[in-house]
Amino acid sequence: MEGRVKPAVLIVDDDAQLRRALDRLLRSTFRVTAAASGAEALSRLASGDDFEAILCDLNMADMDGVQLFTELERRRVELSSRVIFLSGGGINPAQHAFLSTTANPVLEKPVGRQELFDALHGLIVRSASNVD
Repeated sequence: MEGRVKPAVLIVDDDAQLRRALDRLLRSTFRVTAAASGAEALSRLASGDDFEAILCDLNMADMDGVQLFTELERRRVELSSRVIFLSGGGINPAQHAFLSTTANPVLEKPVGRQELFDALHGLIVRSASNVD
């Protein structure tokens, strides 16, 4: 697969250690960009950065994953179907209600390597097949 461009993945998580671990795990297969907050992710997206997949923590200090997803739907709707949520537990009632209405995948932390790669590849293949 020489010459093929690696799919771009945005990691949005306020846990620096987890961002680094995911970056190390994914960088051989994907072009990885990390954001420490929902606001940082929105800033990158507003500047025109594009991603085939977005790994987004549900519970972050400045803006939770649901709020970021809502902003994506408003600002860059084409990216909202590319979000995979990461949850370490502690889902509040509003997040639970949201997750019951979305088709986006939710992976429980700690997520296994194979589960993560399967989710990313599945999402990227689905997104590519939906492009007209």
